Amino acid sequence: MSASRYCAGVYSADVNVDEECAERVAFTVRYSGDLCGAEAVLESYELTPDGLTITPQVEGGQLVEFVVPLLVTDGMAHAQTQRLENGFQVTYDDAIYEAIVDDMDGLELVLATRHLPNSNGIYRLGRFVGPVAGRAFRLSISSLS
Repeated sequence: MSASRYCAGVYSADVNVDEECAERVAFTVRYSGDLCGAEAVLESYELTPDGLTITPQVEGGQLVEFVVPLLVTDGMAHAQTQRLENGFQVTYDDAIYEAIVDDMDGLELVLATRHLPNSNGIYRLGRFVGPVAGRAFRLSISSLS
């Protein structure tokens, strides 16, 4: 790990597939390199028909936030964002996108006001701030109809 506050970033990303079948895909990505405050970051992903669950971990440091992009607009229409007790909900057109965590103990929800554009639209960030390592964050999309 670099002693500098300007870290060079990720040097490698290793993927380990845990399961792959029609109803479930599970894998872990381990990012390592010159990371500020950690030796490596691990993200475990589980994709099922119910949505995507991401469980972050860190080696040699502390993980203090989990961040999700929340759509503001795609240029055609605007989304409505709500802060829930355990996460965020975005309603757009006929769909609901949720980013939630079951265990909110010690976490704070922060909804950024700054708009961040990219090629798919304009987003703002929803942040789960606090000790997030080992918590399962669930992302799902459902239809209003």
